[in-house]
Amino acid sequence: MSKVKFAILGVGNCASSLIQGLHYYSKNSEGLWHLKVGGYKVEDLELVLAYDIDPRKVGKDISEAINYNVAPKRVNLDKLGIEVKEGLMLDPLPPSLNHIKDFRVKDATKLVDELKSYKVDILLNCTCSGLDKTSKLY
Repeated sequence: MSKVKFAILGVGNCASSLIQGLHYYSKNSEGLWHLKVGGYKVEDLELVLAYDIDPRKVGKDISEAINYNVAPKRVNLDKLGIEVKEGLMLDPLPPSLNHIKDFRVKDATKLVDELKSYKVDILLNCTCSGLDKTSKLY
């Protein structure tokens, strides 16, 4: 079985927990209810792209970008070699992102081309709740 390549939209608390969990459970099965789901093991999941709109995260390795979240760090991650790319946003910025002063809507064409070039199988939407227009755009 080949790897399942996935991309994350939004490198917030949920994404942080997922990334740490994947890293931990790829080496330790204690605590997992099922070692395989649908024939796939944890190590069969491969994160290949990540997007966020927070300028503190964009351009950084995802292992560093998750440090700006409030989710607890339970796993020390080495650099994963996945640079967080600038995401898209159509909705008004939520209060938690009021530190972003100059955000402009980007063209989705480049993002679509990146997803195709990385042969992404799954696009996981971890954007903030209530971002309906943005989610539909993605």
